[in-house]
Amino acid sequence: MPSAYLSPEAQKFLDNQPPSEICGEHGTMRYVNNRKGISLCCYFWPSKEPKGIIQILHGHGSYIPYSFLVTKVAGQPPVYEGSWVQKLNEHGYSVCGLDQQGSGRSEGLRHYCRSFDEYVDNGLLLARQCTEMGVAGFENGLPKFVLGESVSGCIAVIMALKEKNLFSGVVLLAPMLSLEKVARSGMNRVLRPIGMLLNLMAPTWELVSSPISPMFPDLQEKFDKDPVNKHGNTRVRNAMEYQRVTSHLMANLDKIDFPFLVFHSEKDTMVDVDGSKALYAEASSADKTLRYVNQMWHVIVKEPGNADVLAEICIEVRRG
Repeated sequence: MPSAYLSPEAQKFLDNQPPSEICGEHGTMRYVNNRKGISLCCYFWPSKEPKGIIQILHGHGSYIPYSFLVTKVAGQPPVYEGSWVQKLNEHGYSVCGLDQQGSGRSEGLRHYCRSFDEYVDNGLLLARQCTEMGVAGFENGLPKFVLGESVSGCIAVIMALKEKNLFSGVVLLAPMLSLEKVARSGMNRVLRPIGMLLNLMAPTWELVSSPISPMFPDLQEKFDKDPVNKHGNTRVRNAMEYQRVTSHLMANLDKIDFPFLVFHSEKDTMVDVDGSKALYAEASSADKTLRYVNQMWHVIVKEPGNADVLAEICIEVRRG
């Protein structure tokens, strides 16, 4: 579905890819409108004999295919073959996800939200409706899990807090739960004191910097050469909303009582690993696990060692 907000280069990049490369043999794409009328692209990859449903959530500046499929050559579109999604299907899990508003094939101003709640509501929309859309392999009664990376780790936690009976467990990959260190780095420490003013006067301005991968330049190149991804600084409103929700979460970690599994590297400079440490220490959950993956940086799905992470996820989800 063409979006007026996509650059011509990004639109061509999406339009030129055969759907079969994204969906595999049995997958499909559907569009749903959120409560504000924004069209969201949803992806469904069914397993032949599903044991459960895993909803995947992409990170800031990305979109579902880039985050969870495989980009084999920089500048080429991501594909299903050889991806985490394919491996999850092979382990018996149907997988679904959506491009958040302003990302990928979904409508909306690129990589912008008026409120973080919009992202949470979109995620819950798919979580509730994925079994109601007539896609084989997504039948009612299957246990549901939500898996979020980076910014969407925060989204996943809030989704599970809002709908405690909807998910059997939560998987978090380098989740954005704290941003205190990031906010004090570089130009961000200068912008922070005037953030409230900028948030009112220029919420869409792209001013807040984000680090690049210091460990895996090949992966950074793949991200940079995908024209659908966000390149450049974060919009003021998004940065302020990220700060707002993480501050609230950090003050209410004891209210978290659902099962969760977290993977995080202490070398992460994108988000604070201290957030994951605090989550593990303070959450009321009886079933909780924190794994340090210090050979990695932040993009756990793609970095060396990701196969071991995926294997543990499959074991834990099966147990849960």
